[in-house]
Amino acid sequence: MPTDDATSGEFPTPTTGQVRILLLGTIHMETDRIDDVLDDVRQRQLKEFTDTLADWNPDGVAVERSHHTSEHVNQVYDEYRRGDRAYDAEEHIEPARKFVEDPTATCRNETVQIGFRLADYLDHKRVHCVDDLMPMDAYLDEELDDESFASLIERGAETHPESLVPERENWLPEWESRTVESFLRWYNKPERLTTNDERHFLAAFGGIEERYVGARLLTGWYERNLRMAENLWRAASDDDLNRVLLVVGQGHVHLLRHMLATMPGTCPVSPVPVLAD
Repeated sequence: MPTDDATSGEFPTPTTGQVRILLLGTIHMETDRIDDVLDDVRQRQLKEFTDTLADWNPDGVAVERSHHTSEHVNQVYDEYRRGDRAYDAEEHIEPARKFVEDPTATCRNETVQIGFRLADYLDHKRVHCVDDLMPMDAYLDEELDDESFASLIERGAETHPESLVPERENWLPEWESRTVESFLRWYNKPERLTTNDERHFLAAFGGIEERYVGARLLTGWYERNLRMAENLWRAASDDDLNRVLLVVGQGHVHLLRHMLATMPGTCPVSPVPVLAD
């Protein structure tokens, strides 16, 4: 297996003393647009995928959950560790993601199916919650509150109609034809890491006419990722971690890669050389 010093795209090569943070970009697996990850085939693939990730030997696993909810998230994690909950069973858990109301969704999410499962396999006592949700309209003026991000995408796409093709239509056939590990290797290749940001910029700058609305709209997105980078740095510092694996929505990877490569003491690592095709 290639070492994690292998570079991929714009990922730098780690140097001695840097905290290595493997950025595993995922889809949100609780969505009903994909097959159920609790079925036997996907569960077998997730177990094999866990073996692969464990070979990278992280001493910390971080997940896309608000650091404000760390106590609750780790209570649920402890229930999985004790065997009170099972990874292949439908469990009722309070939804953690905005707009998700189904209490059976969380057990299918990548936080549980990849993050918890890996940390549990490695006998880690906790997972590290590093998100800090910032709404994308956090810096818009009150008179612009009726400009939803979705409406801005539609207005910005008037001159770029191809952008209205839902992003999932680009990756869904790959998910359906691949194993979990093979899909995530494909999904994390450098040429696919900018899609989310390209859509954000199109929406922000292609929408309403007033100058700098786009810049203010994107400020919330950038600040959220900056907070995630700071929370990763704090987690590594507080717990003396050297190798952290972050399970995060793929749309965050492009910005986090830049931030962690710039921040002293940390180095982002691509999962591509680690995973099997």
